[in-house]
Amino acid sequence: MRRKDREITDFEEICSLVERCQVVHLAMADGETPYVVPLSFGWVAEDGRLTLYFHSACEGRKLDILHRNPQVCFEMDCAFYVRRDETPCRWGAAFASVIGTGAVEILTDPAEKKKGLDALMAHYGWAGEAAYDEGTLARTCVCKVTARTLTGKRRR
Repeated sequence: MRRKDREITDFEEICSLVERCQVVHLAMADGETPYVVPLSFGWVAEDGRLTLYFHSACEGRKLDILHRNPQVCFEMDCAFYVRRDETPCRWGAAFASVIGTGAVEILTDPAEKKKGLDALMAHYGWAGEAAYDEGTLARTCVCKVTARTLTGKRRR
């Protein structure tokens, strides 16, 4: 990272940012063409590693790409606002962001799928234990990305 003064290296601080983010942008490589999708997500921090979960239908462009190439980059941001000034060249933006890389694992075990969906529901405020209809669970694709690299950045 070029601006080391803005880099966030503390894992707990990065997790605090992840908690505040509402959308993750998942970048994939569709051959020579980049493809990015915004997703709702859940997350778990264990043993100093961040794991993201997302869900989708079991077919479509995103899954076609991930079956061919599971390597992804993800980005999420929060606390964005424009910093105004009397001079255009002094305008800027304040923000906090997290970027990481990893490989998508498409989950097949119902218990693992439930764990991912539980993380997603908890991230958006569900309290308590969630029950999932077996048929719906079978028709839902749940994916997991354990971050291989992870960095945070903040500009105040």
